[in-house]
Amino acid sequence: MKPPRSIRPLLWSSAGVVCLGVLAPQITGARRAHREVFVLGPDTPAPAVSIIWPEDGAVLGGDVSVFVPSRDGLGLARVDVFLDDTLRIGSLPGGVYALSWNTRGIPWGAHTLTARAYDTSGRTITSVPVNVTVGAPLTVAVSSPEEGAVRSGTLSLSAAVEHARGGAWVQFLTEDRYLCGVRDAPFTCDAPTESLPNGPLQVRAEVYDDAGNHALSEWVTVSLEKDRTASTLGLSLPASRVTAR
Repeated sequence: MKPPRSIRPLLWSSAGVVCLGVLAPQITGARRAHREVFVLGPDTPAPAVSIIWPEDGAVLGGDVSVFVPSRDGLGLARVDVFLDDTLRIGSLPGGVYALSWNTRGIPWGAHTLTARAYDTSGRTITSVPVNVTVGAPLTVAVSSPEEGAVRSGTLSLSAAVEHARGGAWVQFLTEDRYLCGVRDAPFTCDAPTESLPNGPLQVRAEVYDDAGNHALSEWVTVSLEKDRTASTLGLSLPASRVTAR
């Protein structure tokens, strides 16, 4: 009997299907081929990530919204956001694209923000750095009405804003509703009170600026006393006293 022939691998493909064949040695005069079939999909792209807010060159301070949209590759596991490549300031699970970054305690001056995406296959990719400058935090306070004020009718509200970068938007809120809003100084608007209950009302101001900074004021308590139209009841009495029997 002749010695067995060496095993020869055979490789061919058709319509995206890769076939791996092995020609086995002669056995009792017959050739048998074993074939394994693997279906491979198209190349799956790695996750792509970028920081679109804040913008490159932004001056920040306070609570900053960071937006990180990403393209999912084999299934995005998470995205981490780093300050100066070393300090992780937040982590976003797959499908979540925004976080709030508190810059208080960060040294003022120039910094970089980068995002690093991880997919379920273990691949990572890092975004292009965004250059930002951290400075004084954005602040807002309710300047009118003052604490403990009594108001009736339309409620006039004003806010004082400091360290806004570019324009700013202020809105006035209670614990459960929006009252009114105004863009740019002077930050004053009027809120109707028809749907508000009489008595104490807590109001606060919220501000956003063009650089993505965000701040909330302290609560101010105002007492509402709505106008009421007094009603009178006319009663006619007989001119002479009538004795009841």
